[in-house]
Amino acid sequence: MIQILEVVQGGGDKISASASQRRESDRACSLAISIAGAFFDKKEDEISSPSRSSAAACEARHIAIYLAHVVFQQPHRSIAAAFARDRTSITHALRRVEDRRDDVKFDALLCRMERLAASCRDQLNHHSIDEGVAQ
Repeated sequence: MIQILEVVQGGGDKISASASQRRESDRACSLAISIAGAFFDKKEDEISSPSRSSAAACEARHIAIYLAHVVFQQPHRSIAAAFARDRTSITHALRRVEDRRDDVKFDALLCRMERLAASCRDQLNHHSIDEGVAQ
């Protein structure tokens, strides 16, 4: 975030800021995919595949989308681009995950993934701040 502000405030063009935001969004979505893949024992390329997948890969993708949105605070448009889906598919995935939160076991699993994702997010934010100070 600091780097994006520096580009815009330092007279840099908005294209650079946009590219930086895209990299941040891609990194957040990649982390969400990695976390879902680890918990569901699915390969990252299977989760992020733009084509139809197995039910297990689809579930992992929905959860990765959920983590990208809820924990990493990515907007639907950025998530759609990262997952090669349209925004309505992102909305559908988010709704599916939210609807399953009434299941105690599923909610406990999702809470563990959210905590891991939040820890990763905090480390990334801390690292970004350190890089900004070092420059």
